[in-house]
Amino acid sequence: GGAGDGGMLVTADAGLAERLRGLRNHGSWQVYHHDVLGYNSRLDEIQALILRAELPQLPDYNGGRRQAAAWYEQHLGDLDLILPARREGFHHVYHQFTIQVAERDRVKAALQAQGIASAVYYPIPGHRQKAFADLPLAVCPVADALAMQVLSLPMFPELSEAQVARVAATIREALG
Repeated sequence: GGAGDGGMLVTADAGLAERLRGLRNHGSWQVYHHDVLGYNSRLDEIQALILRAELPQLPDYNGGRRQAAAWYEQHLGDLDLILPARREGFHHVYHQFTIQVAERDRVKAALQAQGIASAVYYPIPGHRQKAFADLPLAVCPVADALAMQVLSLPMFPELSEAQVARVAATIREALG
């Protein structure tokens, strides 16, 4: 990846500056809360230069994450949870390795107690975001359920099988 987010706008209008802060970040002024439709507008030339230099290594990065995903599948496949789907003819790059587990909060707490990072990305379903408050509230029971059950596990190209096994053992113990 790059070395961080960045970018710059200059204005003397405080109101405009505040509005642009949210618009540049998907319409979000507070993490996971989207008040309006916005954009992902944070990439500058330095970031582009860094990413261009790393591009030749992308196949190795993707391969490392695919290997880690295969280890997760081996170590977690027999548990009462849902692993990321695979589709014939396509190759997942596993930017995230997100599982679906009914006892998500218990599993997350167990991982945290062992010093293992995990994350709940997008805990508020899109149809419940303030950005869509002027529309009739959609009934999306699957999205609501997923928001309460998804958990992203550690995922990076250098993840070892021993590290995956430790994550899996912690999850196995949490699920009893």
